[in-house]
Formats: sequence, structure tokens, C-alpha cells
Amino acid sequence: MDVQALIKYILKRKWIVVIVTALSMLATVLMVMDLPPEYSSLAQISTGLTDQSQQTSGENHLDYFGVSSQFGNIIEMMRSRRVVSMITNKLILHDLENAQTSFTPWSDVVKELTPDQLAQAMQAFGEKLVRKEPVTVLDNGTVPLYDIVYSMGYDEEGVLKKLTIERSGESDFINVSYLSTNPQLSSFVVNTLTTDFITYYSGMTLANQNRSLELLDSVMREKQLVMDQKNNELRNYKVSSGVLNLGTQSDVIYQQIAQIEGKRAQTINQVQSLQGALSDINRRLADGESRRGNTVSDNVDLINIDNQLKVANQRYIDNNFREADKRTVDSLTRIKAAMVNSNSDNYLVNPTLLRQNLTDQKAKLETDLALAKSGMASIDAELNTLRSRYNVMVPTDAGVQNLERDAEVATREYLEALNRYNQANVDNSTRVRLRITEVGMPGAPEPSKKIVYVGLSGFAGLSLCLSFLTIMFMTDKRIKDAAALAQATKQEVIGSLNLITEENKDLRDIWQDDNTIVNYSVYKDLLRSIRFEIDRKMTSQHFKTLGVTSLNQGDGKTFIAGSLAYAFAMTGKTVLLIKDDASDLLNVISNKETQADQNFESFLVKKEIKVEDLITVLNRNPKNNSLMELNNSNSLIAGFNYLKDKFDMIIIDINNLKDINQAKEWLMFTECSIAVFEADRSITDADKGALDIIQKQSGFLGWVLNKVPV
Repeated sequence: MDVQALIKYILKRKWIVVIVTALSMLATVLMVMDLPPEYSSLAQISTGLTDQSQQTSGENHLDYFGVSSQFGNIIEMMRSRRVVSMITNKLILHDLENAQTSFTPWSDVVKELTPDQLAQAMQAFGEKLVRKEPVTVLDNGTVPLYDIVYSMGYDEEGVLKKLTIERSGESDFINVSYLSTNPQLSSFVVNTLTTDFITYYSGMTLANQNRSLELLDSVMREKQLVMDQKNNELRNYKVSSGVLNLGTQSDVIYQQIAQIEGKRAQTINQVQSLQGALSDINRRLADGESRRGNTVSDNVDLINIDNQLKVANQRYIDNNFREADKRTVDSLTRIKAAMVNSNSDNYLVNPTLLRQNLTDQKAKLETDLALAKSGMASIDAELNTLRSRYNVMVPTDAGVQNLERDAEVATREYLEALNRYNQANVDNSTRVRLRITEVGMPGAPEPSKKIVYVGLSGFAGLSLCLSFLTIMFMTDKRIKDAAALAQATKQEVIGSLNLITEENKDLRDIWQDDNTIVNYSVYKDLLRSIRFEIDRKMTSQHFKTLGVTSLNQGDGKTFIAGSLAYAFAMTGKTVLLIKDDASDLLNVISNKETQADQNFESFLVKKEIKVEDLITVLNRNPKNNSLMELNNSNSLIAGFNYLKDKFDMIIIDINNLKDINQAKEWLMFTECSIAVFEADRSITDADKGALDIIQKQSGFLGWVLNKVPV
């Protein structure tokens, strides 16, 4: 949204804004002129919710969310229908019983009551006060109770509208204030509300807490019975199973089983060790028998060697010590020495003594092995006994665990119920105790708000008027300036021309004016700017033919075409203007007397034209619906080429784009074109097709916004 345009739009209508604001303020002044003064009375209640000295709980921190919730509950209860009904009934009873000192003058409804109806009404209001019942529309019977209350302004909505109940900051206090035209009424309402509410709240809270205590007490006793029952079942089961402390007993038996299994493992190791030792001794004894047989054989060989040596010695002596016999003796001697040495190396210890020791060790090991095997049997028997006892205790242990779990759950539930009961007792003894810390008193009248009301009404009138104008501006799709036209068409705007309000629109007078008429001066300057843009673009493209069309009829394209012809003639160019047959335009651009009428259709036939001083006009017959029907396209092109040679510039006043067939045909023979749009008009959906035609035109230079108010 264009803020500057909006400001201009509002400033043009500033008197509407001023008048609406002034009227709203004046109306408010007339309305509040006779307002009576208002009196406010304030009462204050202390709750004790944030007072640590009144708290018995061990917690030193406050739950601000919980405290805020409690304050909200109390305030809503004070505004509840039941509490307000007590004020309503007391106010109406006071006024009906004390006609002379009533807070509010009797209304017409009350004045129309007969004495009997008045008595019935007071009795009915008294009964409702006792029962704390509100007065509703259903109470309009023989005596219109609701109409009486409503007419006096004591109905629920009327009371709450002037009643204010709020917490004083983050403090412990609740402020109750009432605003009315009677100071006695204001103090009566706040004092009655605070007193009756404290009584009502205390009674309701005490009743609720007593009911909660009764419920918690019954729950606690029920949980206690369940706990006692589960503990008795556990105790009886232990007694019937013969165990007092099954867990301890099972642990003892398990430890004994572990010890016996350790002892059994040691005994098995001992048996295996003894068996291994016996196997080794038996092997050694077997080796000793073999070695003893070898010793006998060695002795026999030694005896044989001795006998042979003895025979060889005898033969050596008998043969007179022959050398051969001596060698035999020496050889036998060496063999005997070797045998003796071998027997001495193998038998350093006495074999008989060694065998005797091995035999003794074997006997001892066999005795120890027999003892170990006997102890193994007793260990297995003891281990089986312990395992059987432990297996017997397993199902008992499972039953005891189930009963202990049930007893533990029952005990925990009982303790939770007991804690809740005790906490409820503590909360009951330390419940919120409301008390009045400040009594409402009649006070001075409140500062007048008449000026505030007047200011607010003026601001409201101003805001309403500005909002209305803003909406009108936003919904106004009319195009008022070149920027808006460029945004709406998405195409270039080469300039704009102001609206000439003067009756004299002769172009000669406009150009000859010496800045005495503002509209003439502005029009010439704007036209020169458009002329410059058109000339620059046509010169760069070497164009000579310019078509001037418009979006709608009456946009002023014909006058602009003549103005451009006159403007270009002022630069010394010879200009040909092709237009509809309109004698009025010819009068405003040149001297009618010096020109003869020339017709475009005649030119197409004769191919002759008389060039005037600077501006030559060719009128075309508006009755011809189609240019192509006058001649074929080649002849038309040849005719336009002839005109291009004769003139510096050709300006064609083309039909508006609503005459789409004629506009398209003329645009075919123009090298470039411009379109005229009248200011303060909007582009409709029907204009979208014309915009597409212009957008597809290759030589389109841009738009000219015409008739812009200055």
C-alpha cells in the first residue's frame, strides 16, 4: 500500500475527519453532561496464604502457582451466583423495608406493587436469602420478583458490573470495591459481600474437609484390616512350616552344603593322590624284580669269565708263557674288569633294602586309601541329607515370599492412608482462615471521567473515520497517477497530461499563453516531456509513423494526437495527422481558412496530397469499418511509404481498443504506437484483452495518462 498516496487521500478529505470527530465528541458531551457523581468503597480480606507465620508445614518455600490458583478460586467463588444472590436479596430487602432510606429510589415496578404484593415479595426474598438462592426469570409469578430486582439494578449482572474483586499485587490481601452513585450503597455492598462470603466459605470449607476426613478414616481402617490379615497369614504359615526365620535357616543350610561340598572335593583329591602314589610304588616294585634277575645273570657271566681266565692262565703257564696265551689272558682280564665296573655303577644302593622300603610305603598308602574312601561315603550321606532339607525348604520359601510381599504391600498402603489422614488433619487445623482487615467506608466522589469519555469518543470517531477512509482507499482501484498506471498495466508510462478545465482548448491559445493560466503552462511542459520521449525512441529506431489509441472511448486520444502534431510542428517538422472527420480538431490546430479538406480514402485512390505549411490533416471516414476493405495490403503499404517520403512524421488517430478490428488493422501500418488512459478510472476485467493486444504490439512505446487533476 502506498502510504504517501493514502495520506494525500485522507488530507483531501480532512474536513470529513474533523467533522466526524467533532460530532462524536459533541454527542458524548451531551450524554455525560448530567451524569451523577460516583462513590467507591473498598474492603480488604486477608487470606493467610502467603503469611509464613500462619503456616505449620515444615516447608519454607511457597508454591507460587498453587497460591495463585487458590487466590483465583477464592475470587471466582466471591463472584459466583450463590454469593452474589445474598447481596441481591439483602439489597432489595433493605430498600423494600426502608422506603425513605433506600439506597436506590423505588422503580416504577416497585411503586406499582400493592401492600399485599409488597409483603409477599419481602417474604419471598427473605426465604431466598436463607436458602442462598438467586433470583431468576422463573421467579416472575404472581409477584414479579425478577422484574423488581432488575428494575432496581440489583440483578446479578447489574451488581457484578460495578463490583471489582482482585488480588492486591503479590500480597496476601484481596481488595473488594464497589462503585455506585450512593456512598452508603457502596459501603453496604462491600461489607456485606466480605462478611457473608467469609461465613459461607468457612462453612463450606469445613464441611468439605470433614467429609474428606471421614472418607480418609474409613479408607485407613480398611487398609489396616487388610494389613493385619496379611501379617496373620504370614505368621501362621511360618508356624505351620516349622520355621521362624526361613531366610536365616536356608542361608545356614546353604553354607553347610557349601562346606561339605568343599570337604568332599578335598577327599576326592586325596583319594586320587593316594591312588597315584600306589600306582607309582607298584611300578617301582615291578622294575626292582627285573633288575634282580639281571644281577644273577651278571654274576654267572663273571664266574664264567673267572673260569675262562683260570684256564687261560693255566694254558699260559703250560705253554711256557706264549705270547698268544698272554694276549688271551689279558683280554679276559679286561673283560672281567669291565663287568665288575658295570655292576658297581648299577648297584650303589642295596636292592634288598630299597624293595623293603617300597613295600612298607605301599602298605601305608593302601591303608590311607581305604580310610579316604570310607570318609567319602559318610560325606556323600551328609551332603544328601542337607540337600534334601534344603529342597524341602524351597517351596516353603516361595510361599513365605508371596505372603511377605502381600504383607509388605498391605503395610505400605496402610501407611500411605495413614499419612494422608494425618496430613488432612494438619490441613484442617491450618486451613485458610479469611478475615476482614479493612472495612468499607463511604468515601468522597470519584474524579469525574467526563473528559476521559469525551476524549475516548473523539479518538473512537477519529479511528472509525480513518479506518473507513483507509478501506475506501484500499478498495478504490481507480488510477490517479503514472505509477499506479504502470503497476496496473505492467508496462512503461512515458508521461501524463493534466486536465484542462478551461472551456477554451484551442492549441494555438495554449502555446501562445505567457504562463498566465496554470493549466496551460503545465500542459505545455508535460506535452514537451512526452514529445521528447517519443522523438527519442522514434529517432533511435528511424520510425516515422506513430499510432495513438486508447483503452476506452472518451480518454482524449484525439485531442492528444492533435496536441502531438502541434508540438512536433513547433520543432519545425512537417506532420501529417490522419484522423476521423472532425472539424473541431482542425479548428484548434490550424487556421481553417488556409486549409482545404483532404480525405484519406481519396488519397488512396489518387496517391496525391497537398502539403500544408507544417501540419497536414487527412480525414478518414468513420463509417468505413475496415481499412483492409478499402484496398489491398500492398496498396496500403505503398500509400504509407509515399506519405513517409512527403512528411517528417505521420500521426494516426486510431480507434480505441474496444473497436478491436479497426484498431488491429491500423496498428499493422504503424511503426510505433502509444495508448492513452484517462485518469481516475479503473481497469476492469473486460480491459484485460485490450491490454494483451497492446503488450503484443512490437512498436508500443508506452502509456500516456490523460486528464490528471492538478
